[in-house]
Amino acid sequence: MSQLDNASLLTIDKSNMLGSVASLADQVRDAWAATQTLARPVIQGKIDLVVVFGMGGSALGTHVIQAAFRHVLKVPIEVINDYAVPASVNDRTLVIFSSYSGDTDETLNVTRLAMQKTKHVAVITAAGILADMVEKQGVLGYVIDPKFNPCKQPRMAIGYSVFGLLGLLERFGLVDISQTQIDAVRTRVESVIAECNPAIPAVKNPAKQLVEKLTGKFIWVFASEHLLGTAHVLSNQLNENGKCLSTYFALPEANHHLMEGLVFPASLVKQVVALSFVSKSYHPRNQARYPVTGEVMRQSGVSWQEVHIPPASLLEECGWMLAFGEFLSVYSALLYGIDPSPIPKVDYFKEQLAKVK
Repeated sequence: MSQLDNASLLTIDKSNMLGSVASLADQVRDAWAATQTLARPVIQGKIDLVVVFGMGGSALGTHVIQAAFRHVLKVPIEVINDYAVPASVNDRTLVIFSSYSGDTDETLNVTRLAMQKTKHVAVITAAGILADMVEKQGVLGYVIDPKFNPCKQPRMAIGYSVFGLLGLLERFGLVDISQTQIDAVRTRVESVIAECNPAIPAVKNPAKQLVEKLTGKFIWVFASEHLLGTAHVLSNQLNENGKCLSTYFALPEANHHLMEGLVFPASLVKQVVALSFVSKSYHPRNQARYPVTGEVMRQSGVSWQEVHIPPASLLEECGWMLAFGEFLSVYSALLYGIDPSPIPKVDYFKEQLAKVK
């Protein structure tokens, strides 16, 4: 029997992060429904660029959308994880401030300057100063009601983040998406929850089976095309929830450099597990890269684990991977015997930074 089948292990999850994972489909539904009640803004001229300012979990949704909608987005979208407002921001730019807490240092530092450059402004938040901008200053915004995020961790609000941002883009006329598409994503997420939740024993639970192969390893997440944003989400959640080293790589780009680094330090290479997500929606040449990349990895002593995404629309495949990845990250922490919610190192860093004037 897997350790994860021991019900007492779940008591480690004191903030109920698994409850947030199980509520991902509800987050999707709630975010989309809430943004559809927002008035369509009056646009002066033409929007030719979207810039989202956000950090950590509050920026992840943008990367998911960048990747999943790269062929259909009507204008470029970029995310800024910094204090800088790009020179490209002007009166034809839609600026979106994204911060779950509403008080993120980097994001708040750019609001004044960005709003001097454009009148096209929107907000995604759950509280704080950004919520005040919506409620008291009349800025268009989606103020999250986090009832489907019981652990209260911003990184576990990814359903709100992705589909709240999608809803705002739809309000501005920058992306076309139907209720039918949203419902299909919810159904796909619910299928993962039904298959991977803690009540399902490891013998029938693919997330429990896979995470045991990741424990004790440095995890490299591989993906391509529409799944690159969700690979970023998974890597972040493995770091913060799973308390384990993780990063992500894109194929085909990694084929042009990474493999030559699989020599030194030899002791570290042996500790790597390559977790690759394969989709039949990838370009055929990208699909062909995965087995060959796996062969090179194995020859170098790297464990190669493939996850094949059940075929569906691009957005549904992203939803499937988001849900599956959340289970992996939380189960990872539980196997290490650690509560996945607290982030003491990040909290300590923020406390020390706040002392710097």
